[in-house]
Amino acid sequence: MIEFPTSPAPQQGQTYTVAGKSWKWNGTSWEALSGSSSSGPVTWDDVTGKPTFGTAAYTESTSYASSAQGAKADSASQPGHLHIIADITGLQAALDAASGGVSAINDLDELFNSARATYYHEVGYTAGGDVSAIEVYATSAKATHLYSRAFTYNASGNITQVLTTDRQNSGVSLTKTISYNGSGDIATVTRNYNI
Repeated sequence: MIEFPTSPAPQQGQTYTVAGKSWKWNGTSWEALSGSSSSGPVTWDDVTGKPTFGTAAYTESTSYASSAQGAKADSASQPGHLHIIADITGLQAALDAASGGVSAINDLDELFNSARATYYHEVGYTAGGDVSAIEVYATSAKATHLYSRAFTYNASGNITQVLTTDRQNSGVSLTKTISYNGSGDIATVTRNYNI
């Protein structure tokens, strides 16, 4: 059976030829022209007026995401998106369980800062006079080492990393990484907890 073109819609008087046989559109149907017959097999190469297909027409459907996969991708975390600990099911409980006495491991940075007002601090400096490290002890006797904080600087003198380590719970730390834009302003701050 010959598949006559339907898109775009044929125009009055338009002819269609396949394998040397021709038909003419009379406004409502295709009529065989004199000496033409609609019988016999026709190869694809013999068909004229074929539509132009895009490259997607020549690839398997498995090369593309299904609607379910697309929906998952739409709801997935995108690059640059950060989550708070409360957004991740079970993470707070896991952090608390692994904290070994640090009840608020979700903000070690805050713990360190609150310790600044009540504990003894020892500050180290770089050769250029920048703070390189801060050690926090329970008392001036330094018998109980609570926290330490180390600073890393870039060539412009900006802090690029702050590592806060819990000295009471081995392996517990918070790394804060700071990146800057071309103007030297802070562009992003990321936190990585290790427990």
